[in-house]
This record gives sequence, C-alpha cells and structure tokens, in this order.
Amino acid sequence: EAGIRDDLVTGVQTCALPISGNTLLAVVHSTRRGSRKALQDAIFEAGASNLSTVHQDFEDYGMAYDLLAIDRPLDDEQLVRIVQHAAELTGEAGTIKSLRQVTLA
Repeated sequence: EAGIRDDLVTGVQTCALPISGNTLLAVVHSTRRGSRKALQDAIFEAGASNLSTVHQDFEDYGMAYDLLAIDRPLDDEQLVRIVQHAAELTGEAGTIKSLRQVTLA
C-alpha cells in the first residue's frame, strides 16, 4: 500500500490505498466544490483510468489530499490540464496546491 503515515502529533488518519496501477498521483487541493471532480475529469480526458482513490479533507486548513492510483503516467501537458481544469471548474486559480506524479517500477 502507498499512503500517508499517521501523524503522532495531530492524530491524522492514515490515507492509503492498495497499489493496483503503475502510477500514483498525489494532489493537495482546496476544499472548494469541484476540485475533486476536476481531477477525475482530467484523468478521463487524458484517456487514463483511475483505479483507486483515497481522499482526506483538512477543513480547518481549507485543504484536501487525494492519492490516486492510475493505470499509466500522464504527460506534462495532461498534468497542466488538471491544474487548468480545476481552476476553471472552481473559479479559483490556485485550487491545486501541489501535484506530484510517481511512476512505480
């Protein structure tokens, strides 16, 4: 499984999913309505499949974290499209705070 470990100081829950694809996307985004949908839409538009997702909201900070297992890596243009689509859908230019793609060997 891939995920985030428990934080001993704040007691944050573990965010993990079984590895079923060869690529992970780790995304920190605002909790604004539409930001999660933008992720799903952009993956679909890229012709990739979202195999598994774990989502955790951190409402006190206005942030959320998604860990997605997808079937193949996205190219740079497709990753940029995630950021653009999220901004269009939410009306918030910086709705995607961090986007990291990890390809598993």
